[in-house]
Amino acid sequence: HCLAASPAATTSRLRSAPPFRSLRPNNKARMSSGAPQGGKAPPLFIYGSLLATEVMAALINRVPTCQPGEVEGHRRYGLSHRPYPGLVREEGGAVKGLIVCGLSEEESAVLDYFEGDEYVRAMVTVNVCREAHSVEHPGYLPQVLDQVQQESVEAFAYLWKKSLSDKLQGSWEPQDFLKMDLVPSYAANAKGYGIQGSKEWKEGTYAIRPLQDPSEH
Repeated sequence: HCLAASPAATTSRLRSAPPFRSLRPNNKARMSSGAPQGGKAPPLFIYGSLLATEVMAALINRVPTCQPGEVEGHRRYGLSHRPYPGLVREEGGAVKGLIVCGLSEEESAVLDYFEGDEYVRAMVTVNVCREAHSVEHPGYLPQVLDQVQQESVEAFAYLWKKSLSDKLQGSWEPQDFLKMDLVPSYAANAKGYGIQGSKEWKEGTYAIRPLQDPSEH
């Protein structure tokens, strides 16, 4: 079980191709404090394109079962010229998504690699939902209602950088993304990130980014 403590946008832009990253000193990746020992990463709260089974499977080569949850004090926005959304801190907002437990450190590194430099990795408090989210599309990740026993859990999430707030545009809903014709090509693009991110993690040339405060970036 997962334990605590441990689009309005146009479709003209998918994720760009995985960038070349130079080797780290001594060819070793430095572990961040957000990835505990024991081979398992902390829970992850997902709210955007990762909610699509096809996209997540392309990245980590499996389909995880997830606990529905909701993050208060945040809002999900569409992004100009991008089919994926951004999550930002905003008083009075609330965003439904899924809690992914049991990610390996390698899987967590792959997802970090995929999210890229437009986002920061930050901790959020997720209220656990005991009813499945109603999404009118079969491509939504499988939901399990008893995976997380607590009423709330601390998880990390990828928040949109404050310095890029000019890209925020309208709302974004999972079912709208899932109905798009571009999802297969988006997933194929994600597959490239999965392959490259896994390769760099195994070679020790990519480290999971440390937790940050999105308001400072």
